[in-house]
Amino acid sequence: GRVVFVDFSTKNNESARVVLRATLMKDEDETTKSKRFALSLLKPVAEAFDVAPWADASVEPCNDPANEAAAEYVEFMFKDQFVSRADLWRFKRLVIGRTLHVGQHVAVGGMRASTNVLRAKESCGVLASGCVVASTRLTFRTRSSRIFWLVQLSYESWEPTGGADGATHVERLVDGFAAPLLQRWRKLDVNHSLSVVLFARVSGGGIERHRDVYRVVLENEAASKAEPATLVSALKRELVAFAASLASVVPPNELRVCRAADGNVLEAINLTLNVLEKHYMDRDVQRTGNSIVLISAGSGVFAVDARLARVTKQRMMDNGIGMDMLSLAVPPLHTAPIFMHRGINNTKATAYE
Repeated sequence: GRVVFVDFSTKNNESARVVLRATLMKDEDETTKSKRFALSLLKPVAEAFDVAPWADASVEPCNDPANEAAAEYVEFMFKDQFVSRADLWRFKRLVIGRTLHVGQHVAVGGMRASTNVLRAKESCGVLASGCVVASTRLTFRTRSSRIFWLVQLSYESWEPTGGADGATHVERLVDGFAAPLLQRWRKLDVNHSLSVVLFARVSGGGIERHRDVYRVVLENEAASKAEPATLVSALKRELVAFAASLASVVPPNELRVCRAADGNVLEAINLTLNVLEKHYMDRDVQRTGNSIVLISAGSGVFAVDARLARVTKQRMMDNGIGMDMLSLAVPPLHTAPIFMHRGINNTKATAYE
């Protein structure tokens, strides 16, 4: 087919122009030039642009798609499949030259994706459609990834956040983050695999230094199958049970939960990396991407061991794993997060990273 411009009227009597690929008929004689033809559009295309039925439309060939109908930016969504970086490169090569519109499903090279966002060049004057060229910037997002929530329970977790509602950091975690996010996932029909780990550092009871405590709340829970209210209730129960279980580690009268800045943040991250760095073994072919979300009641400042910080950074770079940090506290006046550690050779100078 050939790239064409189609001008038509929507159901709201608004003029619109889109880019499509169509097969043009050749004129056999002079009499066909004066005839009016019926233009048929696929139902998904007509619904995407709200085309009015039996409306007048005009078709104009595009002689230079790279300049007249090029898409500047396209965002694709993957779901329920594993796509490697090599597959993404092949997908980009195969999709060049195709005309796309928002909401269109694309299947090339054994990969399935849907067009979530498409922005054409302003000079084209088209509506949410365009032709993918070599200069088009492509973004890939997944709706079925493997997500780990690392929830740090520190001394500040049971203190008020300082807001007008008087809620504690734990309440803000459940009601202000987990519940709305799970509801949004259900609305977007995503299928993430969610694992939630609680961790804390305690001292007291004759312990020379400290003791790190971990508790797995959810493990590989499919967000699309479980009700958000059920997951939120399970998270609330485990938060209460985890706080009570700390008394079994240290006597209650001597228990002291460390502050967020002195917590076992890097240790928890490395435990997660132990799982993610073996992603090639017994791979889940319905998941694309791994993500770590660290949730803390602190302000984003952590005192860490210098060698452990260096090892953690190297492991994350080697495996291509990123991490996002969510602070439940009031935003500080400085850049966060900040990792403070002493010099590699045990020098007295404090380094910031």
